[in-house]
Amino acid sequence: MDSSYDKVNARASLERLIGEGKDEADAQLHNLTRDPEWKDSIRIKRFANPETWRLVRADDDMKLTDEEMVFTVYGAIVKKDFPPLRGGGKASEEMRLKYMKQSVKLDRLGTPEFEAAIAAAGEVCRYFDREFPEGQLEQWSHQHEGHEIKVLDIANRMFTPMSETTTADEHIPFDKASDPRGISIDAVSRGFKRTEDNIVEYATARTTLEGKRV
Repeated sequence: MDSSYDKVNARASLERLIGEGKDEADAQLHNLTRDPEWKDSIRIKRFANPETWRLVRADDDMKLTDEEMVFTVYGAIVKKDFPPLRGGGKASEEMRLKYMKQSVKLDRLGTPEFEAAIAAAGEVCRYFDREFPEGQLEQWSHQHEGHEIKVLDIANRMFTPMSETTTADEHIPFDKASDPRGISIDAVSRGFKRTEDNIVEYATARTTLEGKRV
């Protein structure tokens, strides 16, 4: 995002999208902490293989479910790291597979809903922090490149070490367009899988000459 970026129209588009999503208000991150009792309906649950801690819903009897909470957040992309996969570099292939990720940074463009989403994400991080010994959980930051620009940084690993998976976890290679060098196909021989948890779905929208968004 540079000085030529049309922030005014981008913000107008964001506000329109947020308005269109009001029917799914419960799923929007900026609404999470508006209820003073929001912590009563959620819990942190530990999962094995791979070992993860996830935010899940509690049922009416306050018992944990396996339903992971998924939220929607709207913002302008200021930085991204998506496929296609690239090879090379000085690191070994095993080290590269271990740390390869797909990520995106979203800017608020001044929308109050994004400010609320940033605040809600911070509250969730503090909620998680209480579950771990002091200093064990990596601190979350919403500062972009050290500047006073609030962004939401979202990332997911591309591959999972096979030691953290089960035999039921199917290996799902990238398609040829996303992985022209076949890195994901060779990943299994190097001890890694691309499982369902590693999959990130992308979609694009465009406006036709008639003004219809598709």
